[in-house]
Amino acid sequence: MDEELVTMTRIRHFTTDVHIDIECGPSRSVVLDFAYTVSPARPASRYEPAEPAQTHIVNTRLLAQDGQPLALPDWLRDLVEAHDGIYSALLEDCRAQTELDRDEAADAKREIMREAAE
Repeated sequence: MDEELVTMTRIRHFTTDVHIDIECGPSRSVVLDFAYTVSPARPASRYEPAEPAQTHIVNTRLLAQDGQPLALPDWLRDLVEAHDGIYSALLEDCRAQTELDRDEAADAKREIMREAAE
């Protein structure tokens, strides 16, 4: 991962519950916690084609339901991070967080204006 991208871009977090069933063994509910960044989409130029927004996973952690860290085997990390669905989920999470941030900023601005008018 490009270190410059990580330091210049906001790192976001996304968690999802996962139920793991092991044939002839125990099953367990765990939490996958992703730290990720998003590179914004780029419009097409005269010389370059358009590029969609892209997510970059910075770190993946496996947690017990109570939040305690668990060992995340490399094979499981690779399997999860190679799944296209996680990148779609991360982009959707980013969109939702961005919308929430905008709403909160607008609310804060309205509150400041209301207080100034009093």
